[in-house]
Amino acid sequence: MVADMSKPRDIWWGYVKSAIAACANPRNPKHKAMSEATCDAWARVEAALDEPRRRLADMVLVKRTHTIVGAALQLHISEPTARRWHREVIISMAREMKIDTQEPFI
Repeated sequence: MVADMSKPRDIWWGYVKSAIAACANPRNPKHKAMSEATCDAWARVEAALDEPRRRLADMVLVKRTHTIVGAALQLHISEPTARRWHREVIISMAREMKIDTQEPFI
């Protein structure tokens, strides 16, 4: 039996991840293309995160220095927990951006 190594994501998933990276880093070339409302949405989402979730988002989505698995090891949490937190951050950002997520994969 072959395990499914990836989940299909909605079309907005990659856009939201890119928006987080662009808004969080003013030196990112895409930062200029992001609207002020999008960057304000990231500021609200980031402010609502507790410290471990903020660190995970920073490592995986903003700086992109770690994979989800690597961030889980750094934060001393399980991989499923790290994946859940990652998903929750992206969905929270999508909702702040007024994207209809429908959450088909939760």
